[in-house]
Amino acid sequence: FLNQGVITLVSPNSQFHNHHPTNVVTTSFSNHATKPYLQVVGIDDNIHTLRILETIAANEGHSFQGISDPVEALPNLIEQPPDLIFLDLMMPILNGYELCNKIRKVNTLQNIPIIFLTGNFVDQVRAKLEGATASLRKPIITYKVIDMLRHYQQQKKQQLTAAKASANWSSLNPQLDLAAS
Repeated sequence: FLNQGVITLVSPNSQFHNHHPTNVVTTSFSNHATKPYLQVVGIDDNIHTLRILETIAANEGHSFQGISDPVEALPNLIEQPPDLIFLDLMMPILNGYELCNKIRKVNTLQNIPIIFLTGNFVDQVRAKLEGATASLRKPIITYKVIDMLRHYQQQKKQQLTAAKASANWSSLNPQLDLAAS
């Protein structure tokens, strides 16, 4: 898979790299010609959770990047803004609330949907207050993740359609201006 370019291993350069090892794995797929696929990022210190999210995203035809060190997440997100972020709340050094707050302060990341992964209801309420778009309970339930992926994939499709229509209208506008004069 590495030789074919299906999986790309990424090792970000970070001042924290030696102190907090990270596992960043990017999986991409080329079967998105007929529908807009999502670039999904999962941020969780639990590698097992990242593997579950990766499997679900891959099975739905989306690319996935798993980041296990929350300190290294923000530079990765800025460098390659995703379409959707799954963010664990309880992580060492930098928890999900703090990271979400930092993400929302970056202009290019402000509108990216952030789905908090949490174990209890109180966290779900606070998640909304802290800037999360939605939340999912742990342990992860496959069909709920699939529902989220499909929802945001449909949203992306609508945005692309609207952008294309706007571009088509803009290209017609000069012709209409000439006809009017």
